[in-house]
Parts: sequence; C-alpha cells; structure tokens
Amino acid sequence: RGGHPYGADSLKASNGGVIPNLNPPQFVLITRPLAALTPRSALAVWMAASLLSAVAALVLIARATSATPLAIGAMLLLVTCSAATGAFVVAMQVTWLLWGPLAWSWVAMRRGRWTSAAVIVGVLVSLKPFLLPLLFVFVAWRRWGALAAAMSSAALAYAVGIAAFGWDAFSGWLHGLGTITWAGQIFNASIYALWTRGFEGIATAVWPLAPVVVAPRAIVPLWALSSVVLLALSAWSLRHEAPPRREGAPDAATRAIDRAWLVLTAAALLVSPVGWIYYLFFLTGPVLAWWTTGDDRLTWPRVAMMAALALLMVSPDVLAGAQPHGWASVTLGSGYMWSLLLIWIAALPQR
Repeated sequence: RGGHPYGADSLKASNGGVIPNLNPPQFVLITRPLAALTPRSALAVWMAASLLSAVAALVLIARATSATPLAIGAMLLLVTCSAATGAFVVAMQVTWLLWGPLAWSWVAMRRGRWTSAAVIVGVLVSLKPFLLPLLFVFVAWRRWGALAAAMSSAALAYAVGIAAFGWDAFSGWLHGLGTITWAGQIFNASIYALWTRGFEGIATAVWPLAPVVVAPRAIVPLWALSSVVLLALSAWSLRHEAPPRREGAPDAATRAIDRAWLVLTAAALLVSPVGWIYYLFFLTGPVLAWWTTGDDRLTWPRVAMMAALALLMVSPDVLAGAQPHGWASVTLGSGYMWSLLLIWIAALPQR
C-alpha cells in the first residue's frame, strides 16, 4: 500500500495484532514486485520460486557428493518426512528461496572458488544475520580476500536496501528484531529456546510448554554463556582441522570444508534466537557429504547423527504430549533442539 515497510499500519495481522517484519530492507526490495499481484498470485509466484530454488539445491547436492542413488533417495525421503518440511509448508517461509544460493556457495567453496562463495555468503548473511558464524571459516583458514569479499557484498546489500527505503526503514528492521516474544515455541531449535522453555515457558494455543521454574531473568545470561562456549568450540574445531593449502590432498580439503560448514551452520542456528527448524534444510548437503565420505563403521558420531535425524521425524504433537510438565518441556519438548545439538556434536573433529 506504499506505507512504511516496518510501520505498525503495514504489519497488522488478520487478528488485529502486529507482527514485526524481520526481513531487512534489501529483501523487501527484492520481493516488492509481488505487491503488484493479488495475494493468491503472489503466493503462487513465491511457491514456484521456492520450489525451483529447492530443486536446484538438491541437484547441486547430489552432483557434488559421492552419494549412491540409495543415499540420495534416503536424503529425499528424510527431507520430505521431516518436521522441518511440515513447518516450512505451514508458514511458507523464505528458507527454500535461500537454500539454492547457499548450496551453491558450499559447492563453490568445495571447488576452491572461495571468492565466489564468499560473495554469496555475504549477501545471505545480510538477509539472515544469524548466518554470520559462516564467516569464521575465512578467518580461521586465513582466506582474507574471501573475507573481504563477503563483508563487502553484505555491506553493499545493506546500502542498496537503505538507499531504497531510507535509514528509518533500516532502524525499524533492527527494532523489529528485538521484539521477538515467541522464541520458546516448539519449532525453535536454538539453545535460547531451550532456556526460554525452562524458565518462562510458552503459552500458545497449540503445543504449549510449561516452565520448570519461572525465572525469565536467567534466560539471557544462560543463553549468552552457552553461545560463547558453543561458538568458541566451533572456532577451535576449524583451527584443529584446516584444509591443506597445497595440491595433493583434495579429498582431505573437501572433507574439512564439509565438516566446517556443518559445524558452523549448526552452531549458527543453535545460538540464534530465531533458529527455527525450517532452516535445517541448509544442513542437507554437508550432512550427506559427511555421512558418505566418513568412516563406514558404526561409530558413536554416526549413531548420534542417526538419532538426530530420527528426532527430526517426530511430530510436534508427540513432543508436546507430556504437557503441562516443566521437565518435559526441556527434554521431550525440546527434541528439535537436541537433534540440532547432536548434529553439531557429531560433526566436531574426533581426536
């Protein structure tokens, strides 16, 4: 309607409430042509673009990995049946639109095209800032040119958005990020959500989760401490297993990149208050590569990965089935968070 993209008049929900716009101005600029369509037509275009991007991501993943047809079929089955897909379909989130470019940047990095990968990563970080930990790989492995390319592309993306909508829009977006009150919902796989469920709970009409004890002031300190520890261990894992700079060991370099991408993406979702499970599609390629290039024996990391993937198949009705009970909220009710944490643990270097 030509109004402020982050103003209250533009954000009124059908029930009369206000839902903050959590997408930055440059993303609003990209999707602005949809406003010229009817809601039904705009949704059709959105769905078609999302599906094309998802198919492109799956094709890139299948071609980049050494997975057998059986493994690729298993991947497709898991993706189709996971709770992440259910959450995506219900909300029609932006995940699949970003999945294709993110998969392309992962493949480009595996092929040694660091600058090209970094440019795409930078743009994606500007759209979804929780992906910022992906830049750790450039710092840890001293790819300074790639780091500069990523930061420059992110800065340029923000500059375009600000130029299109003004500084007020940018500050409105930042304000919206600080107004999230629904992080404790069952589809949130972050450690922030874990502490929110434990010390505040979430009183939604569907899948309510009771707190262990009401102590909301403990949430942010515990989340901050957990995040520092998790990010520090993730950064340490990169220094522990840097890819070779010389020719002669491309397989070792590729495995290191797959592991780094998996560790950092999982860490990014774990520490972000908006680590919703529909972002877990971003892990598909690295998980498949990790599984098919690792030790074929039934080691404990592989068992942990199988347990994590199994948890992602569980319905939210099952996870919320023991309510109201506080300890059930931080155990069974946080099943998706434990799944993501298991993926992160399994991907860490085993020494």
